[in-house]
Amino acid sequence: MPEPPEGVVSNSTFFRYTYDGIEKKGAWLELSNGMRMNVVVPVSELESDLNSLILTIVVFAIVILSAAALFTMLYTKRIVKPLEQLTAAAEQVNKGNYEFSLDYDKDDEVGKLTRTFKLLTSHVKDNIRDLNKRVFVDALTRVKNNAAYTADLDELQAQADKEGSQMQFAIGIFDCDNLKKINDMYGHDKGDEYIKAACRVICTTFRHSPVYRFGGDEFSVILRNEDYQNREALISQFEETAASINSSTEVQWEQVHISMGFADYDPQNDSDVNDVMRRADKMMYENKRLRKNT
Repeated sequence: MPEPPEGVVSNSTFFRYTYDGIEKKGAWLELSNGMRMNVVVPVSELESDLNSLILTIVVFAIVILSAAALFTMLYTKRIVKPLEQLTAAAEQVNKGNYEFSLDYDKDDEVGKLTRTFKLLTSHVKDNIRDLNKRVFVDALTRVKNNAAYTADLDELQAQADKEGSQMQFAIGIFDCDNLKKINDMYGHDKGDEYIKAACRVICTTFRHSPVYRFGGDEFSVILRNEDYQNREALISQFEETAASINSSTEVQWEQVHISMGFADYDPQNDSDVNDVMRRADKMMYENKRLRKNT
């Protein structure tokens, strides 16, 4: 067995070590058989760049605003109002609110500071938007990932609690067949191509609905509005598209073999959204069993 990195074997429940040049933090829990289960993450993932950036902007704004306030008290009172606006804007940024109004645009130090602050805030908003995309987008397929799936299900649950029996939606669960076989025979790069081919068919068919990759070869779709009303036709269209692709190529990783299951929300019997998801998952496995038998 390879020697564990220095720092992992620790009497403390929490530990810190460096492996391959990457600093990591971890924690362990002793199992009933005497072994330890370790969970580690890179330190860089724990220390959010976003908080650091916001803190830098807030500190920068407070320092400059303090100096400007002292100057205005000594020489003039005409810039007190824009400074108050900047202070209020900095407080809003510190709370995570980037929607504020700064209308002072004169060609003096306070005007330059205002424009700089607005520019820095704009950069922060862009960075937040980019971080949100990275957090909620699957890197391989570019559809929504498991984190987005969980968040959207929570939002769907909130709407269901509010709207009650008026709520209409369905959840579809997809599972790629034979992925392990393709990975073993042709390599994981071909397995990735197989996953992307399946994702393209799902996204093309259910183009008006959000698609999620919440597992290695598992996808989900939430059908509402037009797609919900036409769900039976879309399911048939999906099967026809997959069959057409499979008949047009013998390359296994370009084919689309997917088991799927759909379940409608029933406010009379479903206590929450997870009941719909579990029912769709059960139907998917039943579909997989039938496909194997035939």
